[in-house]
Formats: sequence, C-alpha cells, structure tokens
Amino acid sequence: IVDGALYALRSSTDRDTVYEVVTILGRAASSILGSSLPEQQRQAHIPHAGVAVEVILQVMEHRITDAQMVMACIRALKETLDACNESQVVIREALKTAISSKKDARGANLLGLCISAHCSHEILQSVVLELRGALEGVRAVLTEMQNNPTIESVQLSGARAIGTLYEEVDLDHATKGLAVECLQHISDSMTAALENRILQQHSCFAMYSIMEALRDEPHWLPDEAIVVAIRAAVAALASVSGIPDKDHNTGSWDAMYVRKECMRCLGGCLQARPSVCKTLLRVPGLAQDVWTALETTITNIWDHLHDEDLEETLTLELIAISSFQPLHVALTQTLVRWGPTKPAVVRAVADAACDLIRGATTRPGSEKLSEIDAAFMVVSALDNPRQALASFDFAGKLSACVKANFPNDERLVERCTLTSGFLAHVPPGLPFDPTPSNGHMRGVGGA
Repeated sequence: IVDGALYALRSSTDRDTVYEVVTILGRAASSILGSSLPEQQRQAHIPHAGVAVEVILQVMEHRITDAQMVMACIRALKETLDACNESQVVIREALKTAISSKKDARGANLLGLCISAHCSHEILQSVVLELRGALEGVRAVLTEMQNNPTIESVQLSGARAIGTLYEEVDLDHATKGLAVECLQHISDSMTAALENRILQQHSCFAMYSIMEALRDEPHWLPDEAIVVAIRAAVAALASVSGIPDKDHNTGSWDAMYVRKECMRCLGGCLQARPSVCKTLLRVPGLAQDVWTALETTITNIWDHLHDEDLEETLTLELIAISSFQPLHVALTQTLVRWGPTKPAVVRAVADAACDLIRGATTRPGSEKLSEIDAAFMVVSALDNPRQALASFDFAGKLSACVKANFPNDERLVERCTLTSGFLAHVPPGLPFDPTPSNGHMRGVGGA
C-alpha cells in the first residue's frame, strides 16, 4: 500500500491526489504499527511506516500554505503516533524525533511554521498544537501560548490542547509541575478576551481537566491555583448573565456552553478543594449569578421531555450551587418546584446527588470514612456537615416524584434506584441544623 501510494504521488501533483495519498499513508503507517501480527513480521514492515512519515512531512513542508493539506498531514501524523502501543517506546520516540526535528530551509521548526502561516485558522492551530503536545508535552503548547498572548486563536487552540493532554490517564511529573503555570496563563488569557465566548468555554474546560487530573495530589495543585481558576470562571459566568439559552442565534448557544463549562469548572474546584471553595464561592453576587443561570436553564427545558445538553448543564449548576447553599435547598426545593412537570430536572437532580457523593468519597483523606465522616458525603454547602440529604428524606422525595409523575420513564426509574443506592450507605437519622452559619437562607426563586 505504501509503495502504491508513493507511485501515485510521483505520477501526479494534482491537489486531490496528494490529499488522498497523505490520508492513505497515515492509515497504512498506523496499521503497521498497531497491527496484531507476530512481532517478527511487524518489525519487518516498520521501515515502511518510517517512509510514510517522511513523505507526509515532505508534503507538509512543500504545501505549508494549503491549510487543508496541512491539516491532512497533521492528522495522518497524529494517527500514526497514536498507533504506537506501550511496548513500542523506541519506535514512538523515533517518530517524535523525526517529526520534531523537521526544519524548513531556514532551520525553522515545521510545526511552528504551520501555526505562523495560518494564525487565523483555529481548527488547524488546534490540531497542530495537539500534535505538538503529544510530541513535546504541555510545555511546548504553553510556550506557544505565552509567545502569542494577543492572538486569541492561539490561546483558544492552546486551551483545547491542554485540556486534552491533562485528560490522559498517566501524567508525568513534568506535566504535573506545569499545572499552576497553565492555570495562571489560561486565566490571564480569559481576562484579556472576556467577550470571546468560545475561548471562555474551552478555557474553563481546560482548567477543569487540570483540577480533575490532580484533585488527589494537592502538592501539585495548591490552594492558590484553585483560587485563580475560580476567579476566572466567576468572571466568565458574569459575562453571559441574563442571556437566554438556545435562542435562535449563535450567541445564545455560545452563552449556554459558557455557562455549562463555568459550572463544570466551579464543580471541579469544589471536588478538588472544598475548603477553598467554601470561602470563595461567597463572592458578592455570585450566588445570584448561579441561581439565575439555574433558572435560565430550567426555563429552556420543555415540560415532559428530556434534553441531554440542558440536563448536563443543570447537573453542573446544581453541583456548583451546593458549594454555598444547603443541599436540601439546591436539590430538594428544585425537585419540588419543577420536578412534577420536567423529567429533565428530576434526572439532573438525581445526577447531581450521585456526583456529589462520588466526589466526597474520592477526595484525599476520604478513603476511611467514619460514621461522622459519612455525613460529609451528602452534606449541604460545606457549611454545616450535619445537614445531610438523608435527614430530609431526599431519596423518598425523589422516588415519590418519579412514581407520581413519570412511572413509565425507564431512565428516571433507573436513576432513582441508583441514587437511592448511594444514599442507603449514609447512616439514618443524621442530626441537622436548618440554619446556615451565615444566618440566612436563600432558596430557588427567592424562597
């Protein structure tokens, strides 16, 4: 296949032909490296994969001004790199060296030239930075962002790439050590481009990915870094306050996704470091912004219908609210007010309860739960650990709502059963004090 593709390339310089050859070479190389052939047979074919990679690099170098061709080359190289399994460390490193060391006639790095040649092409920059991240690690992506602080497309692409890189299962120490610097730079880029909603959206997700990856390793993620992320997410949330969801314009949809990722980020802060969030999430006006976001989301959910996008957004909003309001306010009152007509709200309430319980059981120091510690799994607001959902018979209210209004909705019945199972592990009869320590309580809709 590789020989045939090379023959086609030598026979024609037609753009479409070259494009197809690049795609074929990428798939052929990845098939060789990822094949299940006996090791001896596979090793015999590996030089062909090397030839394919070299040809792809030459095409990219000679057609660097063609954005679609460059994207095809980058994706082919990424596909080849991803095909290397853990036992092919030497081959993977050789591929990295071949790609990273490729220079143009002036000695400039080829991947850097791709970014410079297409500074306004966000998708291309994103795939280039993803490849650079896979080749050179987070430092290469962060450096590119730091070298181009005023180019929003580079900041957006970099945030996307960093979010993807921190989602990897096994992070090396170098990547972990860059977490604080990444959070600070992403926060700064968000502040400088507050009106760029796509940038805000992906930046919030990148910060969430970092916190989720290092939530059990506070020595890599100090409290000060969490503070930086919270402030950036709060500013992004305020920038879209009052804009309706899913209206008939692009800006409305963008605002919905900004709210969604802001809430995901705030929820990630809560799960990673509850003690910090307890103080910072009482920022003046933040509670009102989050409640407004919650009500905006619910208003856009049709009665008697599910909406996966809005259900996920609502779940994230409820988790964020739980960081500064009692859970019986955030969840039970939401369930009582909107649950009877909106199955999507019921599902989101149940999901939020499950996620909060899971988060409490996986935080550092939660491995051995005493009977008192179990209250923290379902506690309200991190404000008073005695106020637990079990004390308000949350599982009973959830079950009653589903049975009375949606008995034939299998999704809700299953979710209700799961939530009840989580709550069954909480000691019954937990004492509670219905008055938060701040002396007042605000419910949904001002209750």
